[in-house]
Amino acid sequence: MYFKNGGWVIARFSGTEPLLRIFCEMEDKEQAEYVLQQMKDFLSL
Repeated sequence: MYFKNGGWVIARFSGTEPLLRIFCEMEDKEQAEYVLQQMKDFLSL
């Protein structure tokens, strides 16, 4: 998912481990942590 501020977040399964990985890039750490938590909540993790 892309944001108007240029940030993004993605969730994908690992190709080598039984894990779901969530990656995020935002303008600052606080925004990134907030978006990561929102994605985790959305995915019920």
